[in-house]
Amino acid sequence: MVDALSKYKIKGLTSKSKWREVVRGTVSLPTFRADMSIPVRCDKKQQHRLERSESGDVELDLMVCTRPYPRITLKTAKLDGGPREVLQRLLANPGQVMEGYRQRCLEVKHDDRDNRWWLFVTYDFPAEQFTTLSEDKIVGADLGFACPVYVALGNGHARLGWRHFAGVAARVRTLQRQVMARRRSMLAGGRSSLSQGTARSGHGRKRKLRSIEQLRGRINSAQTTLNHQLSASVVQFAKDHGAGMIQIEDLSGLKDQLTGTFLGARWRYHELQQFLEYKAKEAGIGLRKVNARYTSRRCSKCGHIDAEFTRQYRDAHRQEGYVCKFHCPKCDYEADPDYNAARNLATLDIDKLIAQQCQVQGLD
Repeated sequence: MVDALSKYKIKGLTSKSKWREVVRGTVSLPTFRADMSIPVRCDKKQQHRLERSESGDVELDLMVCTRPYPRITLKTAKLDGGPREVLQRLLANPGQVMEGYRQRCLEVKHDDRDNRWWLFVTYDFPAEQFTTLSEDKIVGADLGFACPVYVALGNGHARLGWRHFAGVAARVRTLQRQVMARRRSMLAGGRSSLSQGTARSGHGRKRKLRSIEQLRGRINSAQTTLNHQLSASVVQFAKDHGAGMIQIEDLSGLKDQLTGTFLGARWRYHELQQFLEYKAKEAGIGLRKVNARYTSRRCSKCGHIDAEFTRQYRDAHRQEGYVCKFHCPKCDYEADPDYNAARNLATLDIDKLIAQQCQVQGLD
């Protein structure tokens, strides 16, 4: 650990060439704390990686100091399930071939709570090849009112709704409550110091704003994590059902309409769509953005558009603990409104069908 401290911090301060770049502002100082993880590269040929010894133990020459590197033995006996399977695949690919699981980076971290050292392994693996995906099968993903995202299959009854996203929904609500409470607390505490023009209040102003910036960073990190979980669930649903196309709403310029959704108008929808795009591409699934007009008011069974089924109508007829169901006045089809909207989005050429129906019913 002393060698690691010297390598990651002291050398950065004492090296003349390094210090010259720091003074010029072209690079930042490397830092080291006792509780931070130590990164160890292992993706080059000359770098050491996990390997199985003759005794069957998993060992590693840890490159965190000068030679000779300490050789450590990992406690892997209690690993089971997914982590154990990943470890077996990493050890089965010592040559780091592209077709297998490859070790990319190691991180060593000490946990003060149980006084143990942990080794985190970053790895990559080849994308799965699916040959049974059909573009005739379409998955629709709708930003729901009762849950973050509602996913449905166009030619079946399979869906992902509140039951599947209950855990994510709870984290979204907790995040929103914490953000609002923390923001009110900081703004109330900083009101007096922000309004005064003295030198002391200036330092207080910087301190208050620093807390707000830190909060913004935590919010961004939490939203990014949740967006990854939502997009991964949608793509996995499509793969499980052999769907070769995902259709989502084109949310460009629809901030007012997003106010009533579960996630709210402040959510980073553009990032969610980006995650959906690249995850779908990796899985060999197409992604199409469609016009969201009337997708929540069209009957997914007969195609009739109930123009009166607006957000105001849904809020007015909502019962305690239940959402206002969509009821088609023409064919009496009744369903959860988010499921009905997701079924519409899972229909081929839905924007053209809605435009034709608007002409028939005389809607704008």
